[in-house]
Amino acid sequence: MSTEIYIIRHGESLGNKDKIFLGQLDRDLTSLGHEQARLAAEFFKDKRVDAVYSSSLLRAVNTAKAVADLKGLEVIKSDSLREINAGDWQGRSYDNIAETYPEMWEIWRNADYENVKTPDGETPVQVLSRVYSELEEIAKKHDGQSVVVASHGLAIRIFLRHITDGKINEWAANASITKLSFKDGKFKVEFFNEHSHLGSLVTTVAKGV
Repeated sequence: MSTEIYIIRHGESLGNKDKIFLGQLDRDLTSLGHEQARLAAEFFKDKRVDAVYSSSLLRAVNTAKAVADLKGLEVIKSDSLREINAGDWQGRSYDNIAETYPEMWEIWRNADYENVKTPDGETPVQVLSRVYSELEEIAKKHDGQSVVVASHGLAIRIFLRHITDGKINEWAANASITKLSFKDGKFKVEFFNEHSHLGSLVTTVAKGV
């Protein structure tokens, strides 16, 4: 048997709107983000969903909650699905980070994640370790079922890059949906960054991030 996992990147957050690097700062969705979450939930209207998981950060929880409410389920929260703890970068604008940490920011922008160390924070490789372990545990627990998981930009990107050997290495749009299957201990991407359900309300990561 196999497990279906639908990964949703949270809807537009206050950090996304203001071009602030939130990391693990706990900020909610914007009004647009809440509407994106509702539209993402509609994607699952006629689909089986056996469980809904989320990062424990509010912007992901409220994205997951839209699906859970539609399906009469509870959101299971996990710290392991959180965004990167970016240390001193958290709460700073992208421009400020670029000015204060120009060399490391350039490495980040080039997605050279093996060589990025956020000041007083996590490395992307550490994020990958916890996200992969959590998704693998969820997949094994729900063998033969269909699960929705809400998480964050870097957490999703670093995971997908790993399981596709670098073939997928870009940002997913807010409230976009990526489908995975898990069988015989391996993840497979069925589709990536589906956001047609958002229509004109689609938002993406700011250029240069």
